Amino acid sequence: MRVDLSRLVPSTRSIVAGVALLLTGMAAFAVARQSSIFAIRSVEVVGAKPQLQKQVQAALEPLLGTSLVALDGADVQRRLQALPQVRHATYDRAFPSTLRIVVEPDQPIAVLRSGAEGWLVSEHGAILKQLQKPFPRRVPSIWVTKDAILHNRSLPATVDVALRGLAAARTASSALLPDVHKVRAAAGELTFVLRSRVELRLGDARDIALKLAVADRVLGTLTPDERTKVKYLDLALPSRPVTGTNPKL
Repeated sequence: MRVDLSRLVPSTRSIVAGVALLLTGMAAFAVARQSSIFAIRSVEVVGAKPQLQKQVQAALEPLLGTSLVALDGADVQRRLQALPQVRHATYDRAFPSTLRIVVEPDQPIAVLRSGAEGWLVSEHGAILKQLQKPFPRRVPSIWVTKDAILHNRSLPATVDVALRGLAAARTASSALLPDVHKVRAAAGELTFVLRSRVELRLGDARDIALKLAVADRVLGTLTPDERTKVKYLDLALPSRPVTGTNPKL
């Protein structure tokens, strides 16, 4: 059986038509890049509170008037990543003239304290802003040297341990988290100090949810009088929690 290969080869007319369509598309794209019809006139921000929305819009304001078609996505991301409160963001072209930004904010989790100064920090270690007194009462404090804030690009390892512990407590929705007043980390050992001044000595930063659940249960079994006498609760081994009345031990 013979196959007529000539029937499988595009005709000259088809080739010409295809090239014409391609050239038309390229011309249309070139016109769209230059046309004011697709110029960015507004920036819509989704997923952020009003203050952060304004910051995002201000960061992208230089792009107003440029073409949505010719938008430089890398430039958009650079401008967004320069905002410390933005954890992650995506963009979309909402034709004809809107740039749409979806923001995942970096959530504050602690106040870094150094003397009389304080900085709000996220669970990922981003310094969100410097604070003025009075500092937020319901946000735990982590004490650091001022040099750690002003001169280092990355925070000390002890702060990272403290932030990971707080993040784990938040993820677990620990009932004790609102009572955490201070967080300390030294030599890999993590301690939550409650507003009642009871120290929760958590050992390393593993199994934080379990350790806090055990702490909540143990403290719940104490009478008010017993609780005032307890100075620390050692949870390094959550299966064997130990209470103590001498904070120096």
